[in-house]
This record gives sequence, C-alpha cells and structure tokens, in this order.
Amino acid sequence: MHIGSWGRVVRKPFVAGVAVAALVAAPAMAGDLPISAPPYAPPYAPLYRAPPIIALNWTGCYLGGHIGGSFVDKKFGQFVDTAVPSTFGAPTSFAISDPSIDLNSTGLLGGGQVGCNFQFAANWVIGFEADASGANQQGGGDSRLITEGAVLNGTLPGITTVVSSNGTASSRTDFIATATGRLGYTFGRLGEGMVYAKGGAAWAKDRYQFNGQVLTDACGVVAIGQCVLVNSFVTPFNFGASETRVGWTVGAGVEWAFWDNWSVKLEYDYLDFGSRTVTFNDPLLGPANISVSERISEVKLGVNYRFGSPLPTY
Repeated sequence: MHIGSWGRVVRKPFVAGVAVAALVAAPAMAGDLPISAPPYAPPYAPLYRAPPIIALNWTGCYLGGHIGGSFVDKKFGQFVDTAVPSTFGAPTSFAISDPSIDLNSTGLLGGGQVGCNFQFAANWVIGFEADASGANQQGGGDSRLITEGAVLNGTLPGITTVVSSNGTASSRTDFIATATGRLGYTFGRLGEGMVYAKGGAAWAKDRYQFNGQVLTDACGVVAIGQCVLVNSFVTPFNFGASETRVGWTVGAGVEWAFWDNWSVKLEYDYLDFGSRTVTFNDPLLGPANISVSERISEVKLGVNYRFGSPLPTY
C-alpha cells in the first residue's frame, strides 16, 4: 500500500471519532451553562384587566340646607267696606280700594330639606322630599278711588254724594313649605349627576295690612230739592289679616355628588295658591271680605348629606 493512501485511511477514522466525542460532550457542557429567559412571553401568560367601574347608588335618605330668592306675584281684589257713614240712615257698603292692587315683591329665603331616594333601575331614581323656608318677601301698593254720585242709604233723589278713599296696602310672606315627590335620571361616568322633576303640595304663611281713610261729602241740609249744606266725614281704617295658604307646586333641578356623601343642587320651583277670599278686620269698621291671589317663583341653591353609599373613587 502506498504511504499516501495509508494516511488518508487513518485520517478518516480520526475525524469520525472527534465528531462523535463532540456530540457526546455537548449535553454535558450545556448543563453547566446558565439558562437565559425566553425572548418573549409564552402565549399562555395571563393578561391584566382593570377592575370594573361601580357607579354611585342614590338609594338612601338625606338631610340638607338651602338659600335662595323668590318672586311673589300677589293681587288684592276690591275692598268693600261695610261701614262707610251716611248723613241719612245706616252705614252703607261701598268700595274703598282700586279694583285690583298689585303687591309684587322679591326677597331672600333660607331653610332646610329632608328626603329619601330609591334607585330602581340603572339610571332612574324616585323619591320624596319635604322642605321649609323662612322668607322675607314684602310688597306694597297705593290705592286711590273717587266715586261721584255714590248712592248711600237714605240719600235723597237728585242729591250728589262724593266718596273718595286713599290707602296703602302691604303684604308679607314669612314662611314657605312644600312636600313633593321626585323623579330623577342619573348621568356622568360614575352616575354622580342627576336631573329631576318634582311636584306636590305647598304652604305659605301671609300677613296683610290696608291702612288709609275714607272721605264722604254728603248733603246735610236740603231746601226746595237742593242741597244747601254739605257735611264731610273722614273715616280712618286699619284693616289687617293673616292666613296660611295651601296650594300646589312643580319644579325641576340638577344635583351633583361631588365628594364622599355630599352633593350640591340647583332648583327652580313654581308655587300656585290660586285666588281665595280673606277676611280683613278693622277695630272700628269691622270685617271686610277681600279676594287675594298669590303665585311664587323660587330659585334655591342647596347642599345635601346622603346617608347611603358614598361616591366611589378610582
């Protein structure tokens, strides 16, 4: 055999043996090397999910206070005095005021409210509320009335009698209260806002005054069918009355829960007490029945503390 060929034969088994040794040693060497983290998360790794948002629940009772202002639209009907004096005979009933006296007024009010809510659907709230306000609404108006040829008891035919009156009427509303049902709809990311409508019964405590005088120019002496002497009578009057009225009210507002159990609200209310007869009394002239109509508009800013669930925070 040639020497060159022998060398090639020897080299082939040697290379094969080295390769086999490398394959056998590789697992052992790999066991001594540090294991690195995979370059990406496995497909079965859990994903992060934010907790669900829990909206405010308005169910529960509350207590609060309010301030605001009001406009009172009040009208007096015509005063009919039952004791205007006459030269002849008994006193005579006669009008001593304008047909209608406006006593409109504005003023401040302040008070408190208490109520309960029940949230019966995702965004709907029903409830009940009672509130009371101390008020300071005062109004006044002047009345002047002159009647020529007034017919008094005992007046002779063809004899002219003149009755004139002047006075000042005033009115004051001291107290306003309502008892209403409410229906609201919530809004906002956490349901922290609520718009609502309300309606129910209303009460108002009123006081009235009508002060002035009546001047009667009547014939005192008649000769041959003519008046030869005129007598003048001045009758002062000081009528007063007070009453508690019952009526109805409707309103609307918006309430916003701003922190923990606290909320703020802005509200408009309309109160209607219609027209009714009020008995006025004078110490000397006696009673007089007068028609009085009254309507009130209110704007109130209030704060409530709710005893239910607090406003969620995230």
